Amino acid sequence: MRILLDCRMASWTDAGPYTVGLTRALAARGDLDLICVVAKDEPAPATGVSRIETMFNPLTPQGMLEFGALQEKTRQDVTHCLHATTPFPVRRPLAVTVSDVTALATPDPLQPALQRIAYRWRIGRVARFAQAIICPSEDTTAELERHFPASRKKTTVIPEDEWERTAEATVALYRELRLEDTRR
Repeated sequence: MRILLDCRMASWTDAGPYTVGLTRALAARGDLDLICVVAKDEPAPATGVSRIETMFNPLTPQGMLEFGALQEKTRQDVTHCLHATTPFPVRRPLAVTVSDVTALATPDPLQPALQRIAYRWRIGRVARFAQAIICPSEDTTAELERHFPASRKKTTVIPEDEWERTAEATVALYRELRLEDTRR
């Protein structure tokens, strides 16, 4: 199975550990064709994977468009990204990891209003366009579904505790998505 995996934030302190851990565990399986989308001049987070370098910051409109265009070029079976980097346009099937919704539950009054609006918009896109949403806990899932009812029935809890187990559950979800996509 061919997976387009967004690794553009692998060196970032917040999203990096998840991206690196999942990518290495998926690559270690040896049964997937992983295509890692990376930031300019960044290495792929694992060995034995394909690497596509991008030019734009993943949080910008240009970064979303660039990632969307790569979906068309790579002919992957499933695209997997983080909630902040959902491609535009979205091509299915799409799995998205939403690891934290604290900003929805307890907004920071010191954060600029535009950033709060952009965050809600990004999560709203996930709820509307993803076929599968991965959350690390029941609490995160409940909070996401409370704020975005469209995410219900799409959300799966996959803990980020042991990478091999996380990879196994993620691949099972990829297979489900691929099967659903072929039925359309």
